[in-house]
Amino acid sequence: GKHLDVRPYLALADVFIIPTKDEGRKEGLPIAPMEAMASGRIVIGSDITGIREVLKEFPQCQFKAGDVSDLVEKIKLIKNMSDSERNNLSSLMRSYVQKELSITKFIDEHEKLYNAILFK
Repeated sequence: GKHLDVRPYLALADVFIIPTKDEGRKEGLPIAPMEAMASGRIVIGSDITGIREVLKEFPQCQFKAGDVSDLVEKIKLIKNMSDSERNNLSSLMRSYVQKELSITKFIDEHEKLYNAILFK
């Protein structure tokens, strides 16, 4: 079900998986994987629009949408990493989301776009 505060669930997780299929309803720019990354969790997601943008710096964490075998391989990849490798990856994801996907950056980029359109 829907939960407004996902932090307790993320605190329990080692990995966050967003397995959206490439059919029917799609992702825009999904917030859930960004929240997970900001919480220091490793994110694995379908290689579809939206999720692909969130994980563009981490192609090793993307799997073909609907391909369970590919998802299993990505989970195994993370599981077989050393603690140091997993900690490094989660730190990289956290830093990336804070730097590149923050609300402040979105606002700044939109402001630049609007100014470029208005003052052309």
